Amino acid sequence: MTALVGLCLASCAHSITITPELDPALKAGNPSQALKVGYYIDPVLRETEVVTDGGGGDNAAYYPYRDLEFGLFSVLRAVFPSVARLESGDPALLGEGLDALISTTIHTTSSGGVMMWAPDSFGVVVTCRGIDRDGRQLFEVSGTGQAGASSSELMSDPGAAGRKAAARSLLDLRRQLDE
Repeated sequence: MTALVGLCLASCAHSITITPELDPALKAGNPSQALKVGYYIDPVLRETEVVTDGGGGDNAAYYPYRDLEFGLFSVLRAVFPSVARLESGDPALLGEGLDALISTTIHTTSSGGVMMWAPDSFGVVVTCRGIDRDGRQLFEVSGTGQAGASSSELMSDPGAAGRKAAARSLLDLRRQLDE
């Protein structure tokens, strides 16, 4: 029995969240782009749990699309005059008054030290691709964030490195979309 518990502890994934605190600069200012957009995140992606390297040989588990969706929406609202959450990723179904469909991909990386299970280094790349009703690409930009967290931070917030990297990626995405 002790061996079974030890095996589970050695190979289980610890749940964290990487939902970033939203920097006021993320939402500040007037929209810089004229397009009215709808964004779509496939429900399967929203519910996909990612298991990645933590520290001490353990893994961390989180839901990147669910954790970053509100931040993504906030960035889009800051850049575009109108943003709607869509139920379909088909650009032909864009509603009245919408000029583009934005699809998003999120890629994360992490690693940890030997003393703690939580990841102490994290990377997040958020890519947004805008297409019109005919499927023509209007833009594709990526926001990148890298961050680390100290042992003391990880003791109170095991997702600290992920939260910081997510916040940085969203700030970078905002800068990219504003150009």
